[in-house]
Amino acid sequence: VEIVFTFYFKKGTQTMKKAISTRNIVLNILRAGTLCTALCMPTHELAAKYIPTQKSKLTQTRANTRNLTRPSTKNHRLDKPLCKAARKGNINKLISLLQEGADPNTQDHHGMTPLHHAVQSRKINKLKIIELLLECGAKPDIIAQDGMSALDLALLSEQTEIQDILINHTHEYAQETRAKKSYAQKAPSQHTVDISFLIVDMKYDNGKLKVLEFGEGPRSYFQGHDKLFGKGVIWDRLWDCLEPYNLPIWYVGEKPKTTGEKKHIAHAKLKKIGGECVPNLYTLFNDKYFKKAEAKNIDNKYAITDHNGIVVFRHYKKHPNTKSAFKRNHPNFIILDSAATPHVNNKYNTSKLFDDDELKDFKPRWKIYPKGYSKRLARRIIKDIPSDVLVIKPLSAANGWGIIIVHKNDLQKTLAKIFSPKNRPQLEHIRDKSYSYWAQDNHHNFLVEECATSQPIRVHGKNYNGTMRIVLVMTYNQKEINMHVLGSYWKLPLKPIDAKGSLTERLKSKIKPGRVSSVKVSHEDLANVTGTLEKIMPKIYAKMLNIT
Repeated sequence: VEIVFTFYFKKGTQTMKKAISTRNIVLNILRAGTLCTALCMPTHELAAKYIPTQKSKLTQTRANTRNLTRPSTKNHRLDKPLCKAARKGNINKLISLLQEGADPNTQDHHGMTPLHHAVQSRKINKLKIIELLLECGAKPDIIAQDGMSALDLALLSEQTEIQDILINHTHEYAQETRAKKSYAQKAPSQHTVDISFLIVDMKYDNGKLKVLEFGEGPRSYFQGHDKLFGKGVIWDRLWDCLEPYNLPIWYVGEKPKTTGEKKHIAHAKLKKIGGECVPNLYTLFNDKYFKKAEAKNIDNKYAITDHNGIVVFRHYKKHPNTKSAFKRNHPNFIILDSAATPHVNNKYNTSKLFDDDELKDFKPRWKIYPKGYSKRLARRIIKDIPSDVLVIKPLSAANGWGIIIVHKNDLQKTLAKIFSPKNRPQLEHIRDKSYSYWAQDNHHNFLVEECATSQPIRVHGKNYNGTMRIVLVMTYNQKEINMHVLGSYWKLPLKPIDAKGSLTERLKSKIKPGRVSSVKVSHEDLANVTGTLEKIMPKIYAKMLNIT
């Protein structure tokens, strides 16, 4: 084993560095059982890999974690070091602190638990840290001051393996508590105010609706609505909705240059109400108006109008934790979609919002399953979800990618096509993203739900099974929830109901240039849907805010 230690030191006005490579000294340290946190990987892993005499100690350490799940007493003096150990990836220190009675669900001055710190850590052993904390009773759903849980942070990032571990843990815990007829007490909401710009996709049939998915407004292009009503109408209505709060607005994203790009986001209206486009956070932080707003103190944290400003992140693809970090460091600013983001970017989290007696009828029956092909899995799905037609969904894809609609008789064949290892090389070369997406999906789980249908939509003499899209704004202001509908339209599938083709082509809606792919919603249908949404959306939004 060769370890390189790098030392930095001052020489005059210059910072110098010197690298020292050694082998025997490090091996002697390991043989002596001394912890050496300067190594490039955790000591116990290095020892287990290269020093045979250390393996039994590592095995015993892992075996002892079962005794840590319920410490007899809590020692709060150890809570701060526990968060630090989780952040630094120091598993030996973590085990020692838990053995002494440190609380695995302690929260620091930002409300972050050791699990929050472990998820955000960049250490190579973060997965083991997370698994250990969960074994010891850590809860993934505890909310920090920025309104984010550890599960939320994982869902906002591309850490799919960690997402799956936390989702499975949360799912198993929910099943266990339901079996015992007891419910975990929810943490108090950290969202004192919120504005969420949302998309609701649903199937609607003569007064009855089934919500399929939610989406973030700032990440959408509204091509279907633009074709029917003109460019930028949705954004124009959004700015109208925000104008009464009389707050400065910063739109963070690629700055529109052409007339068309400016019209697409209603740039003229944004400027008129005092808004500004900035390409990145560096420009935002150096904006003189932002600095001036940041210096303002707020008197009523429950009033939107008392806050410093509104920040809209538009297709912002920097570090995945940018929004949560921004909110933590600038709590007096309102980030659009702050409460909704963790719940709309993952289909498991979306479906979970409907998991109660009042809301379950507004969502198709669903269940999450581990990825993999077997005849037993297909039979299990058909038994769990008694529907002739089923929808297979990845957990976090967008644009309809990975969504496959199949008859139950074809389920086994379809699962084999997308999950069998021997078929993976062929998947990558399929042009249809419904299938080829699965070659790049990194989740260990997928979701299946029953196929809901809409009333026939007649276009050019042909009937289509469309998906209704409603665009709305939810606000939480002065401890009251309100809903404002900004627009609506039908999205059409590629083919009519009675045409030849797959169920996916005839039932999955898709906006495609060069064809009629969107239709206006009738006033009667819109009134009925709005009335239903006014009943259920406040309950769903309250769950997003964690105030139920």
